[in-house]
Amino acid sequence: MPDMNVLPNERLLREKVKSGSLDADDYRALASLLCETNRFDEALALLRASLRLHPPNLSRAALLTLLGWYVNDITGDTEEPLSLGEQAAALTEGLETIEALTVRAQAQSLIAECAWNTDSKRAAAAADSALSLLARVTDASSSHNITKMGELHLAAARLNMMLGRSEEAAMRCKEALHVAREPVELVLSLTELGVAYRNSGKLAEAREILAKAVKSSGVVPYVLVRPYYELGLVERDLGKLPEARAKLEKAFEIIDANPAIPRVYIPELLNAISAISYELRDFEGAAKANQALVNICPTSNPLYWRSLLWLAQCQWDLGQFEMARASAEQIVESALAPEADRACARNLSRRARLSVVESYYASKDYAACIREGKALLPEFAECDDSYLALLLLIGHSHLNLENKSSARKYYEAILDCPSVSPGYRTTAESCLTRIAKIRH
Repeated sequence: MPDMNVLPNERLLREKVKSGSLDADDYRALASLLCETNRFDEALALLRASLRLHPPNLSRAALLTLLGWYVNDITGDTEEPLSLGEQAAALTEGLETIEALTVRAQAQSLIAECAWNTDSKRAAAAADSALSLLARVTDASSSHNITKMGELHLAAARLNMMLGRSEEAAMRCKEALHVAREPVELVLSLTELGVAYRNSGKLAEAREILAKAVKSSGVVPYVLVRPYYELGLVERDLGKLPEARAKLEKAFEIIDANPAIPRVYIPELLNAISAISYELRDFEGAAKANQALVNICPTSNPLYWRSLLWLAQCQWDLGQFEMARASAEQIVESALAPEADRACARNLSRRARLSVVESYYASKDYAACIREGKALLPEFAECDDSYLALLLLIGHSHLNLENKSSARKYYEAILDCPSVSPGYRTTAESCLTRIAKIRH
């Protein structure tokens, strides 16, 4: 009995694959359908299985490239996709048919995408090569499949954006829009056009286009994650922070609602939500986003340490000084943390400890104020503002405990600082006068 949960198109494609089809388009269509129904792992398994059928070189190159893009999109990995792109490019070298040029262009595009953050020179060369190949394909393919023409225009748009050519990218996006037939093609084209407008500083136009993209119907929710994310970034650039955060949170909710959806966008979304929340002085919201980033990022990722640093800052802003101190010292004590973050954490740790000392004084726990204050003094340069503030707090605590000689010692230390400010000097002198007047 046939599986009634399998769509007719899926059944047809599965029959083709089962019969040993080596047509990359069959696998592309079935993988796309699987992703539309949140079966991402199955889509990857399908493409890997296709390579074990030992297809001829051109089909193999197309499947290698297709697998590379899916791995990159679903997992965020770049190492395996880069290797797959290199293999595909090598298999098509010297072949001059339209199909071969198309596959080689897609392979070079994949190489450019995956190499950009580690080897921008190589990535730029691959992008230029891909654009040259795409131009040859589009010039020679007036009767080319419309869907594939849309894909080629979008590929050219992304490559041009990578190379900083926003105007050319926008033009290619408009060409993709012109041939878009399916809802998902429309959303992808609108999204890339919105990004092109943002990159060229046309924020109002970008917002209008991306707002249209997120209102699209007939697509699965995951397709709307990126347009919501990009719309959030545009609204942040426009200074519309509450609106921007709402869009980013919507994108996050789409992913969070379904465990099957790839999590690749979550770090970027949480990072942006954290930054906007902090700008809005919503320290609790920022702390929550940063804690989530700390929970999901490995310690090998610099974003883990940057998020932990911002978490410490938010905890300090919320008056959670002991928690801020603990978070900051975790960074200071780790050899994995970037040195710049460790330096900031050292400073934040000192500020948090100073705030703890101040809280002890405010709660009249003078013994704890003296103990923690004396331990903290060596952390500051003599005579800087925080050092003088500690001297004053310790002196006041001793005075409140009627340890006049000890109090006098700290007030005099303030006056011994050559660069002491008038405010600290006046306070210290006043306290010394008060001690002198107290009868023994």
